Amino acid sequence: MALRNSESGIKLEITSEDENFCIDPGDPVTSILQLELACVKEEHASNGDHEDSCDYLEVEETELNGFVRAVQKRFTKCSSTSTTRVKRYICEICNYKTDSTGNLTVHVRTHTGEKPFSCDYCDYRTARSKDLVSHVRRHTGEKPFACEACNYTTGHKVNFIRHVRTHSGEKPYICEFCDYRTGDPSALLSHAKVHSVQKPFACSICDYRARRRAHLSRHMLMHTGEKPFMCDLCNFSTTEKKSLSDHIKAHTGEKQYRCDLCTFQSAYPSALMRHKKRFHST
Repeated sequence: MALRNSESGIKLEITSEDENFCIDPGDPVTSILQLELACVKEEHASNGDHEDSCDYLEVEETELNGFVRAVQKRFTKCSSTSTTRVKRYICEICNYKTDSTGNLTVHVRTHTGEKPFSCDYCDYRTARSKDLVSHVRRHTGEKPFACEACNYTTGHKVNFIRHVRTHSGEKPYICEFCDYRTGDPSALLSHAKVHSVQKPFACSICDYRARRRAHLSRHMLMHTGEKPFMCDLCNFSTTEKKSLSDHIKAHTGEKQYRCDLCTFQSAYPSALMRHKKRFHST
């Protein structure tokens, strides 16, 4: 089953694995993209992280709504059954409908903010019991999902699915405009922005425009001179978190960037690029 959306440049080929989920136009969480975001949020919850600290979740509504409209228009039934289920249970606050009282109960909690499931190890609370199960594994160290091809194990099914695709080479998510393929729908969403001309976020000082608010915020640091990421071991500071991460490796001695043509190693990707250009360019 495939979905193509001309507005976003996204074409999704849904595998049997994805078809286990009910795509409900009344519930945006179960659309393909929102499902991926829900998985990411679940990972943050299991790690005890805060969602608002992650740029990954900053998918702008202007970039999503075209795709979501296509999902809502074209997928109106649950793929786990051959007949359309009657959605008798309706939310009194919005237009959400479902055939399950359990689903409605969980949905209503998005309005009330109720989180009845609490962690015994920390102050984490959630509206869904399965989210709590996933979160508790961070404390217990339980990793029930094990790869048969290597020794990889994880406590989270979404991580396991992504990992298995690194062995199988499966890349079901395809760009409509080029030959880019990936096993991660969120990666396809990010890639599709390369083809998009929509840049709604404009700099108030120069003519720079960005597709994402996070990119504009990073650009503004060039004008203000602010360098919020500071090294605890020296006086180095930078505008980018990744630059700080690379810098710290100079202190620790870690050299994760390795030349595939010789024994050269470096803590910086730019140094590896310069090395290859100098010694291995033809």
